[in-house]
Amino acid sequence: MKNLITRTLSGIVYVALIVGAILNVEISVQVSFIPFAILFGLFVAAGMYEAIKIVSPAHEFKPADSIDILGGLILFLSVFLGLDSLTYLLTLPLAYFVLRLVIQLYAPKVNAIEAYQRSFFALSYVAFPLSLLWLVLVNGNIILLSVFIFIWLNDTGAFIVGSLLGKHKMFPRISPKKSWEGLVGGFIFTIASSVLISHLTADTQPLMLWQWICLAVIVSTAATLGDLVESLLKRTAGVKDSGNIIPGHGGILDRIDSLLLVSPCVVIYLSLI
Repeated sequence: MKNLITRTLSGIVYVALIVGAILNVEISVQVSFIPFAILFGLFVAAGMYEAIKIVSPAHEFKPADSIDILGGLILFLSVFLGLDSLTYLLTLPLAYFVLRLVIQLYAPKVNAIEAYQRSFFALSYVAFPLSLLWLVLVNGNIILLSVFIFIWLNDTGAFIVGSLLGKHKMFPRISPKKSWEGLVGGFIFTIASSVLISHLTADTQPLMLWQWICLAVIVSTAATLGDLVESLLKRTAGVKDSGNIIPGHGGILDRIDSLLLVSPCVVIYLSLI
């Protein structure tokens, strides 16, 4: 009972922070981006920290790995700065890429291959997809907020329907609890919510009904796959949770695993429509 209360309260705080940071954004007011930048910058740092620990042989985070978290934050902020200037978008990440390769020359006691693997895996798996959220945000904070709503409702629908009707397992070797019935439940919840959001945003019309439905299907599919990818990583590494930073929920990666695949898929979709 105590664990359930802790899990519920921390979940409420987590959702409230994300919703508040997104709704605070006004595209025409630069300072309104600061809460979003701070919150998701923390997600980048914490997520990379956990990712590096997972793929490290002894699941350790070494002081030298801090340079990789710095690189992730540089990438995250450079995309925001690059919204107005392509120079920032290219210069800062490329400069870090060069420096990161060269820095390893001055660490003779460290296995260079393992260090590069940890560094660029964490950057590509965590920092890059979270950086793409800026490109979703500039299309409107309602669209980005809807993406998170779809992710949360997909999890809820999959859990409810999977618990009640789940018999056919999707990937039993990776995640024994996920079922095809749960997948359908996630689709139903997200598609239903997309129809409701389309109705509620009819005055502003950021997307048409069919575009909302397509977005919901894409998010639901990518969210499920993102969850499975992180489960595969944890199972391979032999760990239960990515961390313990969120009481009752585990680590940051355990909360944003779906988002890491959803983000690039949504950017591709928005660029096409």
